[in-house]
Amino acid sequence: MVTKIISSGFDSRASTNLKLNIMNLYQRLMTKNKEAIKEYGKRYPHTAEMIIAELKSEEFFTNVRYGTAYDVQLICKIDFFGDAFI
Repeated sequence: MVTKIISSGFDSRASTNLKLNIMNLYQRLMTKNKEAIKEYGKRYPHTAEMIIAELKSEEFFTNVRYGTAYDVQLICKIDFFGDAFI
């Protein structure tokens, strides 16, 4: 989990820091979808590893490459890539 501290720099006298805990996409992936990718990995280990690596490297599903998103949709049997996450 990535922790980011954001400082509101509008007024230097009353500076407040917001602490955001941003999870990567793999951490946000629904359990049933993690299991589906793991099962897929038994037959296609390299593809599953590449999917997991990309999901672990991104925080927003809109930043995932089209091919990876399409693979996740097919493996998890979903219509919209964003539905794979909590």
